[in-house]
Parts: sequence; structure tokens; C-alpha cells
Amino acid sequence: MKKILITYVSYGSGHKTIAQYIANHLQNKDYEIKLVDLVDYMGNFTLKTVDIFDYIYNHRLEKVFSFLYRISDNGFVNQNYKIYTKKCLYNNMTKKLFSDFNPDIVLSTHWYGSNIAAYMKKKKMINPKIVTVVTDYKVHKMWMTSYDKEEHFVVANNIVKDAMQKRGCYSCNIYAYGLPVDFKKVAEVMPKSEIYKKYGLTSHNPKILFFGGGSNGSMSYLKYLKKLLILNKNYEVLFVCGNNKELYDCTKKLEKTYPHLKTFGFITNVYELMDISEIVISKSGGATVTECLEMQKYMVLLPGIGGQENYNAKFVAKNHYGVRIKGLLSFKWFMKKYFIDPHKYLDNYNDNKINNESLKLISALIKKL
Repeated sequence: MKKILITYVSYGSGHKTIAQYIANHLQNKDYEIKLVDLVDYMGNFTLKTVDIFDYIYNHRLEKVFSFLYRISDNGFVNQNYKIYTKKCLYNNMTKKLFSDFNPDIVLSTHWYGSNIAAYMKKKKMINPKIVTVVTDYKVHKMWMTSYDKEEHFVVANNIVKDAMQKRGCYSCNIYAYGLPVDFKKVAEVMPKSEIYKKYGLTSHNPKILFFGGGSNGSMSYLKYLKKLLILNKNYEVLFVCGNNKELYDCTKKLEKTYPHLKTFGFITNVYELMDISEIVISKSGGATVTECLEMQKYMVLLPGIGGQENYNAKFVAKNHYGVRIKGLLSFKWFMKKYFIDPHKYLDNYNDNKINNESLKLISALIKKL
């Protein structure tokens, strides 16, 4: 039985979400699957980087993160990053994890897992095939720090593939398969009438889905929600807080003033709410963008943490799958335009059909390796 170690790192939720989609799809296919968050195996110094990321996310220090993202996107920093990987990530816990499981394939949705596997493979401690799923719509040099020239990359599209090749990625195994979504849940989306009933919603008002919580619990989108509620009361706003209890309690209080607001905590099947909504308001994480593309929902992308999210938003706007919002004033300006003529945006996907079969293609690749 082929053993597959799937690794991710919980900086935000995108890496984890895509890793889980892949793991769920590969279950019951005669594989032994182990899904691991490498944060659980990091040393104290490396864990501080998670705390720093959370702080930047919660306080929306976009310029700080974008600056760090840009300066790390070069060969010199990458050489030093390899040393950091060996000193801080390759510890007794990770060594034992990889050695004890002894995988035939290491599939990673964050470069940490790929780097550890490649380093141990170089030292002849394990001998897996390495598959890296690049979870954004722009390539960063960090994704190409692996020591293994035989590494396989799965990327969002041919734009990312071409960019990797131009930037000197020495692997010839780059597959523009698209990013995975949970096709099982997409296929299981119930009829709209049942969705309305399940969530206690009316069917006669158009809906806007607003992802406002995020995995790291930011409160920064509350001002956008309040502005949206004032602009138009004919739309039901479905505001998803995730696991952010503080935000949930705050928006539940707003429901008394704005009855067209419906607040949700953690949702197990976001595709149901996407299906009944006209547009989706969110930050531009790789997983969320991919889900909206699959469900053909026009995106209103709010400022996030910067870095790769800026490039994800540029990709969406350039291809007319959504609009990139830079602040509260531009949000108000766009939403006013939208409410005047929504079909100008809703009809966008008629000539831009997204056919995402990434999980099937990844499964075929795993079978072949």
C-alpha cells in the first residue's frame, strides 16, 4: 500500500484547507494517508513566526507583510532560508515524523514540508517522490527552494507555470492543474429551496455572502459590513465569522438594527451559501479565490495581509472575475455601482467557464508516481 504524507503549515487557513481537500479525495483509494500540520513539530523559535504572522494578520499590517514578502523573493534570501530550514525546521520531531512514517510520496501545500523531505532524501534517510502544491496565483521564490530536482509542482494555471520556468525552477515536472476544491461538497449542494430552509433564510431577497472572520480572527472587516448594511436594505447579507466569537457576538447585535443581516459562525459547507448568493465579499486567499472561481461567483476582494494576496487579487481583477478593493471609499463606490446594475457583473462568467478538475488530476499523478 502506497504511503502518502500530506503536510501543511497553519499560517492562515488556505494551506490547511487545500491539504484537507486532497487528503479527503485520496482516502479509500488503497493509500495510507497521514495529514500533518508542521506547526505541531516546530521548535520555539520557529513558532514565533506563527505569532508574528497572526499579529500582522489581526492588525492588518499589509505594508509590513508585503515588504517581507518582496525582500524574501530572491535567490540570496533563499540560500539563507535553506540554512534556516535545516537548523529550525529539521529537528528531532520532524526527523522522527518523516522517518517513522517513511512515505512513498510527500505532498505539501507549504514549502516547509517539501524542503524537509528533500533534505532528508538528500541525506538518504527517506526516498519519497515529492509533490508541492503552490497555493497561490503567483509564484514566490520560496516555493522553489527544494533540493530535489525531481520534485513535482502543481500550480494554479499556465501563468504560474511559465513564471516558475522563467525564474529558473529546475524541475521539469510543473503541472498547471488548478487549485483543488472539495468537489464532493460541490456535488452534494442541495436545491436552493432546501438551503433557504436549512439556514432560516427567505427566498425573495437577493443575497450577498461576506466572509468576514478569517482563521486568525481579525475584526477589521466590521467597518465594511456596516457600510454595506447602510447602502442597500433590499439585499440579505450573509456574514460568516468563522471561529471568531468576538466578531460573532458583535454582528449578532447588529441584527437588531439591520434585520437584513444574517450572522453565521463556522460553516461546514460554504458552497451552499455561495450557491444562493449573487456575489462574494472576502479577502483574496488562494483557497477562497479558487472556490469562488469554481462556483462562478463574482468576487469583491477586500484588503488582506498583502504579499501573495495582492497578486491573487490582481489575477482576479485582470481576468474580470472580480474587483480589487483598496479601502472603504472604493468599497462604497463599487457597491453603489453594483446595486445600480448587478447584471453587468453577474453575467461575467458566461464566457469564462472555469473547469477545475485539479483533484482528479492530482489523484492520477499520485497513482502514476
